[in-house]
Amino acid sequence: MVTFLLKTLFRVTLWLVFIPIKRTALVIFSPAYRDKVAYYSATFTTLDVSSTSPTSKPRLSGAVNVITHGGGFYGVKDRIVADQEGSGGGQIQRYEGQNLIVGGGEGSFNYGFMFKRGKRLRIYPLIGIGGDGSGAVIERDGESVAASGSGGMHYMAGIGIEIKVGGRLGVVLGIRAGYLRHVIGTPMRRPFVRFTFGGGIFGK
Repeated sequence: MVTFLLKTLFRVTLWLVFIPIKRTALVIFSPAYRDKVAYYSATFTTLDVSSTSPTSKPRLSGAVNVITHGGGFYGVKDRIVADQEGSGGGQIQRYEGQNLIVGGGEGSFNYGFMFKRGKRLRIYPLIGIGGDGSGAVIERDGESVAASGSGGMHYMAGIGIEIKVGGRLGVVLGIRAGYLRHVIGTPMRRPFVRFTFGGGIFGK
């Protein structure tokens, strides 16, 4: 039984690692993808710490704003957008007169439709599924007095708007806004705004 579980875990791990590698390689090397863009991202989101852990004592309550950094890569085949992204980070904030240490990370596979693909303006709605985890700790006099954590599988829905500069080789400056909600794991939902900057190869 233990051997079976270990083999299953190993196969699932390989599957989770292989999918993004295969997908990225397909977008990079397939001539069917006209646009191929790599980007850096800075994400502004609101973390509801009151929903992260029912076992935290004392219970954390309220919401805090968090900034994470990351990046991603997407390709456009006809008008279909295949995107994968990830971000993470942490910071210290003041919370009810104490230090609140907040951190987390997430990653997702997204698909969208290039609604507007002009020489300068690009607009595309996105939907995706992925996983994330986050945590918060209240520190008083160098000691932890409360902690919470969450994680699970989520879905994402949003829209991206980009300004493109250049021709065959170009750069893009964009913004994505949307909503993230857990479907498996600790109940959590939050809006986000993501600023992106990147470059790549653009087809006709």
